[in-house]
This record gives sequence, C-alpha cells and structure tokens, in this order.
Amino acid sequence: MIWFSLFIPFILSILFLLYFNKDSFSDRFNSDELKFNLVVLFVPTLIVGIVMLIMNLAMISNNTDDVEYLSYYYTKIYHEDKWNERVWVTKTRTVTDSKGNTHTETYQERETRTHPEKWYGYLNNGSELSLTPNEYNNIRKRWNVPEHFIDKHRNYYTIDGDAQEYIWDKNNETIKTYVKKHHYTNKVIGTETAFKFNEITQEEAKTLGLYDYPNIDNNDEQDPIIGYKKFISFNDIKQIKLYNALNGYKKQIGVYVLIYPNSSSSIVEDQRSYWQGGNKNEFVICVGIDSLTNKVQWSQCFSWLDDITMEVECRNFINSQDKLNITVLNNWLEKNSNLWKRKEFSDFNYLNVSLSDSQEITILWTVIILSLIMAISGVIMIKSNDL
Repeated sequence: MIWFSLFIPFILSILFLLYFNKDSFSDRFNSDELKFNLVVLFVPTLIVGIVMLIMNLAMISNNTDDVEYLSYYYTKIYHEDKWNERVWVTKTRTVTDSKGNTHTETYQERETRTHPEKWYGYLNNGSELSLTPNEYNNIRKRWNVPEHFIDKHRNYYTIDGDAQEYIWDKNNETIKTYVKKHHYTNKVIGTETAFKFNEITQEEAKTLGLYDYPNIDNNDEQDPIIGYKKFISFNDIKQIKLYNALNGYKKQIGVYVLIYPNSSSSIVEDQRSYWQGGNKNEFVICVGIDSLTNKVQWSQCFSWLDDITMEVECRNFINSQDKLNITVLNNWLEKNSNLWKRKEFSDFNYLNVSLSDSQEITILWTVIILSLIMAISGVIMIKSNDL
C-alpha cells in the first residue's frame, strides 16, 4: 500500500502549478514548453520513487538481517620475521632552471623498505586470521608441538626474514577454538504472516527468566552452556565447545545447552520466541533441573530441522537420565550427529517481507516532505523558464 504514496509528488506538482499559474496553466500544454513542463511534473515522482525504493530495500534488509555464531578451531599458526629489501622508488621534485623557471620532474631513487613481523592463525575452514604476539605465543605454548622452520629465500638487504609455523597435532586436549558472528538473511523474522513468534522485549525476557545469546569473549570463544551452572564444570563447557568446533564447519551445527532451575517446561516456548526460533545452524537443548539435586525434571529441544527425529530422541534421552550429565550428553551428540541436517533458509525465499507500521509511516512522511520540496522547486524552475 505504501507505493500508492507515489501519487503524492505528482499531485502536489500539479496543485502547485495550478495555484501559481492560474492564468496561464491551460495555455502551457498548447505551447512549445510542453515537454519542459511535463519533465518538471514527472521528475519529482521519479526522484521520490527512487528514494522510496532505496528506503524500502534498506528497511527490508534490516528486518531480515540475522546473526548466527560459527565455531571453528585453529589448525596452524605462522610467524614471519622482520626483513628488509632495497627497492627503486619513483619520486618527484621541483627544479629551477637558469632562467628562474620552475617545473616538476620525476626521478628514481633506491631506498630501504622494512617489513615488520607478522603473526597469523589458520582455521579449519582455510581462512587466515591476523594474531597479536600474545595470541600467537599462547597458542604455541598450548599446543607444545615442534617448530617448522621455513626459509623464505628472499632477496633481502641486511635482514633475512624467514618464518616459523606450528601445526596442531589434533590432540583434543589442546584444541584452540574460535567463534565468530556471521550475518545472513532470515526472511522468517521479517514476515508478519508465517512462523510468527511472540514479541518479547529484553526486559520481559529477564522477568520471565529467559536467556540471551552468550557473548564472544576476549579469546574469541563462546560459552555454549547457558543459565544455571551450579553443577557445571569447566570440563563440561570445554566438551560442548569441542563438539561445536569439530562439527561447526563440517556439519554446520552449533549446540547450546540452556539450563533452567525449578522451572516449568512452558518456558521453552517463550525462549524459542525470544530467540525467534533460533538460527539455522543451532540445535538448542533446554533442560529443567532441581536446583538442589541436579535431577532432570524435563527436557525439550528446538531447531529448524525438517526431520525432528534428533530433537525427539535427544529429549527422550535426557529425560531418561536421573541427573544432567554433560559428558553423557556430549557422547550422545557425537553418536547421533548423523541425524543433523541443517535447514536451508533459501527454502523461505517465497515469504514476502513486510515493513512495520513505524517504518511505513517514516517512508510516508519522507515522501510528503520530499514531494513538497520537489513541487516547489518545479514551480520555481517553470517560472524561471518563463523569464
């Protein structure tokens, strides 16, 4: 419906021309100025239409922009020594001839170019990351693997910079995980008609006892166990981190375990709404426990799986346990990863993304203000053309 506002600039242009050209308006369309006047009438509509299109696309993009968290692990770190070389550089200078005339000339000059030290890390998806010296050394000490010397065979000047690399030996005890945010288009969160979740604000979420996504810490890692952690150990967290890192890129999965103490299972539906169904790569395991004994009271899972077998079997498995045991749960996940098949969100391309009422009002007011400016400008142009 918002596109009907395109009539506004055209109608306003005509009204302004009628008002400011009462005596001569009817003659204008029989004159030689017909083309000029038509351009003045239609240009505002065209400009406003372009502005509307840009605003509409920007708002739709904002409405469908979503963030998922992707887990990886380092496979190699690499250090490049400082080195230098002699290079020819083209420079310019101003010279004055014998007659006092000045001109600019170019010339070649050799200079020493120094290249600083560099530290890199390589993830299991092949991507390269720049590291700080501290990050590099922490990973090197963590892995405790032999150094591989690399002779760069450079044509150096006075400093021969070579390189060293360390390759992870696939010891899960020393793995260094890495989590990053990834933006993607999620039409589900931008539609008013399909898969509509209840709107829950952050303040309401706190009152209901819901959880936010965990932040990525200073070590580029993320805690995948969220909520009540009285019975959760550092090793428990490490196990789920390890699962996500080893399977995140290969199977495109990220597991979160949400723990609710002394809560009804109805909280899961609120949590799912608050997270807008979760992201396409997420398998969210919600567990209710007794805060004093760690006994499992209930369990539910949610994801975007087309085949929910993994959700059902995981729920049944946890409910069959006396107490929540992350090691046992992690073992189940490893054995049943074949049940996971990430949902392709391109399947939702058929959805029509709608703008909110406030966004439509913003566009409408922009159209009105811009139309007034364009209409007045058009009248001024026509009057100027008459002079």
